[in-house]
Amino acid sequence: DGTLDLFRTLHGEGLTHVSTVLQSYLYRTADDLEALLALEPKPSLRIVKGAYRESPEVAFSDKRRVDENYRALVYRGLEAGARVGVATHDERIVREVERFLQDAGLGPERCEFQFLYGVKPALQRSLAGRGHKVRVYI
Repeated sequence: DGTLDLFRTLHGEGLTHVSTVLQSYLYRTADDLEALLALEPKPSLRIVKGAYRESPEVAFSDKRRVDENYRALVYRGLEAGARVGVATHDERIVREVERFLQDAGLGPERCEFQFLYGVKPALQRSLAGRGHKVRVYI
């Protein structure tokens, strides 16, 4: 809550170049996303699956559910006009997001694919070669 409160405060003060991260494995994230999508201008958001061990009371433990929620969050953010950082090394999801952008008539500027340094470099080059923004975290 503190992180999202700070993000909303900074955004409200005109610091719209600041971004935040949402984790798809948390039950609350769909509601958090909707609240952030109410901001104008639309925010820049990074969507990740989540890396910490959380209790079943607050997080999905099944990978399939995490992946389904991940896709739903990315698609909802893109449809609503947010700029989305697609932070996953899951090639199937990357291809599906790329297809979603094309089918929805959204240009590659609407999102960027984000990877950790050294992970899937061929995929990174391939995406960049097709005009997508790729950010590598070191």
